[in-house]
Amino acid sequence: MTSRQKPHRQRGEILISKKQLKINLIIAHIFLGLLISYNENIAYLLGVVPVLLFVWFTVTGDFKKSLLALFYYASSETLLRSSGGSIGYEVGKYMVIIWGVTFALRENKKTNVFLICLVFILPSLLMVEFSGRWLPNVLFSVSGIIALLSASHLLFRKKFSYTYLQSLLIIIIYPILSTLTFIILETPNYNLIDFRSHSNFASSGGYAPVHVSTIFAISIVILLTSMILGRPLSKKPWVMYPLIGILVYRCFLTFSRTGMVLVLLTLILSVGTLGLAKKFNQNLKRVLLSVTILAGIGVFLYGELMENTNGMFYNRFTGRDSSGDILENIEGIRGKLVFQEWTLFLENPILGIGPGNITDQRLDRFRLEVSSHNEYSRLLAEHGIFGLFVCIVIITIPILERRSRSGVSKAWCAVLCAAALLSFVTCATRTTLPLLIYSLGLVQITKHTKLEVG
Repeated sequence: MTSRQKPHRQRGEILISKKQLKINLIIAHIFLGLLISYNENIAYLLGVVPVLLFVWFTVTGDFKKSLLALFYYASSETLLRSSGGSIGYEVGKYMVIIWGVTFALRENKKTNVFLICLVFILPSLLMVEFSGRWLPNVLFSVSGIIALLSASHLLFRKKFSYTYLQSLLIIIIYPILSTLTFIILETPNYNLIDFRSHSNFASSGGYAPVHVSTIFAISIVILLTSMILGRPLSKKPWVMYPLIGILVYRCFLTFSRTGMVLVLLTLILSVGTLGLAKKFNQNLKRVLLSVTILAGIGVFLYGELMENTNGMFYNRFTGRDSSGDILENIEGIRGKLVFQEWTLFLENPILGIGPGNITDQRLDRFRLEVSSHNEYSRLLAEHGIFGLFVCIVIITIPILERRSRSGVSKAWCAVLCAAALLSFVTCATRTTLPLLIYSLGLVQITKHTKLEVG
């Protein structure tokens, strides 16, 4: 290849340049978040356009562009829900299912363990009473796990170039910037917020704190890992470090511990993966530089969080109540819900109680009307031993895949799958982005970076 020749790009990689995040698109998405805060009707446009593009690319058989549109919508989902601009609460999951089934049929995808898991979801339907609102309840319960398994079945060991993987990671960040802007503008003055030792809706822009912290944490996961692996999504430090700092600040300000655990786990996995690298000295310098800068940002953010929350930040993230006393049960209501679902599994170990029945069963048995927050215990309670098999598969497959891979494929498999699996503990499969993040961790990257991981 001569110096004048341009490198060949695969079809579908032209939407976003591999030169990373574009400043003009960053500004455009920040401005979009500002407009939606000013007039929330604009959010409908953000919801409709990616859906129409997704439908067009899917119908025309353009796999890569349809996946880009799907990731963009999934990343916009929290903004659409919080602003009232979503055309349907479950639309993202249905898009994933349609996409997974359509391209699996077109590509004549061979049977793998994820397709078997899809079949194993069906037997528990025998336990459903087909009366009243059984269909909406069943669809709400199983749409998430079906979307996860459909996408995983299609993307399992599918080969992606690093350029296309980076395009997918970048397209996740842009809508997050709009979401970040919207939530900042929708948050009241800190003096008007009653910060206590529990998750805070007001500081989350009025939306569910666990979902806000999860998508912010995933974006932090992506940005940090790209930096540590030596392929940052932007080579401009004045873009990357402030962006990570603001995301971390807003993630903590939701007072949802999910985001904090996700970020810490990502750091451990990323640094741990680099610890296996053959060029360890070079990697160590990069890690130490990033950690030093981020530590400085962290010290500043800690001071800001303590001041703006009247010291309640420390109580929340050290397992204390609002008075500063150490909590005996740090899990709170989520631990109680898991125990109840475990009890239902032990009483119905074969077929479970049936999808969509857990809320009614919890109300009848335990006098508590709350839907499931944990996808693993929900699978056990509603699907019995078949749900146990699904849990084992979605947890062990990434571990086995990571062992058999090398290079950045190994690193991204560990980080993306772990982030998604952890999110299922606290927000089940309510949001679409973690489902796609998990399946993306299962792809094989064909063009490695210079980083060699053993």
